[in-house]
Formats: sequence, structure tokens, C-alpha cells
Amino acid sequence: MINLLLSFSLNHIWSLVHCQQIIVIMPTFNVALPANAGYFFRIVLQIASFDIIDVDWYYRKLFRLPPTEPVNINFNMLGFESTYYISNLGTLVLVYLLFAILILFL
Repeated sequence: MINLLLSFSLNHIWSLVHCQQIIVIMPTFNVALPANAGYFFRIVLQIASFDIIDVDWYYRKLFRLPPTEPVNINFNMLGFESTYYISNLGTLVLVYLLFAILILFL
């Protein structure tokens, strides 16, 4: 019975996180936003994407990616400073690598 209650509440919270991730990406559409709204969305995007550690310098050093310009100013305002997927993914790359290492050990 407790397992059923926990699975329902966790499923509801997970749905809320997905909705938050979609709402945070909405400013990338071609809409003019004030600077304070852009800053707010940038902070919330770090929370929604689980970006705990700033690893951009590590990706530039490891993969030797040449610098690129963002797609438009809205992407730059949210923190997507390049067109490389791995650079914009942030800390989640480390989670995927850890998951792959755990699969190899198991």
C-alpha cells in the first residue's frame, strides 16, 4: 500500500519536472523578453536541467571544440552559448557516463 502511494506521488512530481523543463525552454521561441525575465529563466533552467556543476571549460578542453555562436539571442540569454549538444547538456553528460560505467560493472 505504501509503495502504491509513493509511486503515485513520485509520478506526479516527475510530471511536474517535465512540465517545468518544457516551460523553461519556451523563451527560445522568437519572442522578445525583458532582461530580468531572461535572467529568471536562465536560473530556473539550471534547476530544471539538473545542472549542478559548471563543466563547460572541461568539455572545451577534453573535446577541443572550436567556439561557435549561439543560434540567436534568446538561446544566448538562456545560457546555450554554443551549437554543440554536448556543451549545452551540462552535467547530465557525467550522469550518462556514470550510468554506462555502472552497466559495465554490473
